[in-house]
Amino acid sequence: RGFTEAELTLSGLASQGSRGVYDRFRGRLVWPIRDITGATVGFGARKLDEDDQGPKYLNTPETPLDKKSQVLYGIDLAKKDIARSKQVVIVEGYTDVMAAHLAGVPTAVATCGTAFGADHARVVRRLLGDGSDPTAGLLLAGGTRGGEVIFTFDGDAAGQKAALRAFGEDQRFSAQTFVAVGPQGLDPCDLRLQRGDQAVRDLVAAREPLFAFVIRAALASGDL
Repeated sequence: RGFTEAELTLSGLASQGSRGVYDRFRGRLVWPIRDITGATVGFGARKLDEDDQGPKYLNTPETPLDKKSQVLYGIDLAKKDIARSKQVVIVEGYTDVMAAHLAGVPTAVATCGTAFGADHARVVRRLLGDGSDPTAGLLLAGGTRGGEVIFTFDGDAAGQKAALRAFGEDQRFSAQTFVAVGPQGLDPCDLRLQRGDQAVRDLVAAREPLFAFVIRAALASGDL
């Protein structure tokens, strides 16, 4: 196609090895990662061969196009539903986004190999119409001010750690923040495969306030 090895390496599609430039995603299932306009800015890839010594998921590194702290997988497909429903569901992986959308939760997005942070929060706030003044959020049906940000996490220790990190970003929203943990710690993808579309919708519907989840986790960590 006329691209130089330097350009392929800079884009994150190729890596420099001891024997020259090689395909970073060889032998992997690849997802294109698009920004909010629908332009492809990077890729995520899952290994297919268990003999592959690399990580289960491999993402494009930070590049001039792919700013991980600002990119949410699925945002190009979810943005209209997020703006319309004033709800965003943050899941953990690419297949979780796919499963949620297929199950009738079109507001699902995921971070791309990094923790949900301040820049992600700014992207979400813009879509929710969430002003910088915490008192200026929209008062929606049911009394939810500024809409809803729902985090789904695995029920394991890593999931709890992720929830605590998300709680650190909580004050960036005038939206209310919630957490939804799947039964037996199932993520949305496995939940859909095992129990069907309705189970994914029920997972989101059964959300609880993030602060309540964090308080429970804190109490469980101490001897009362």
